[in-house]
Amino acid sequence: MGDVDSWMRQYILFHNKQHPKDMGEREIEQFLTSLALDRNVAASTQNQAFNAILFLYREVLNIELDEIDSFRADFSLLQGCLSILDPAKDGDIMYMTVRFKKVWPNLLDRSQ
Repeated sequence: MGDVDSWMRQYILFHNKQHPKDMGEREIEQFLTSLALDRNVAASTQNQAFNAILFLYREVLNIELDEIDSFRADFSLLQGCLSILDPAKDGDIMYMTVRFKKVWPNLLDRSQ
């Protein structure tokens, strides 16, 4: 329960000690987005925080939330893009072309 308590505390402190019952989806989105963009946490860490906050609202405060839409930490796509230009491949054009064809559809899906 220590991690859950820690995430609840961080969430409340992030919002200047506002009581969670006075906050909602927007504040949760802000916190989770900040974890991904400002603190560069891994997706699994962001999910831990998200689940702890859901527990707080659902089980402690008995408040059901609507859909949460925040920027999710997902570095696999970025890593795929960066690997296109992997200098360890000695500029192998064939490798870069194949890799690009695998990554490009994911970029298009994410942009919509």
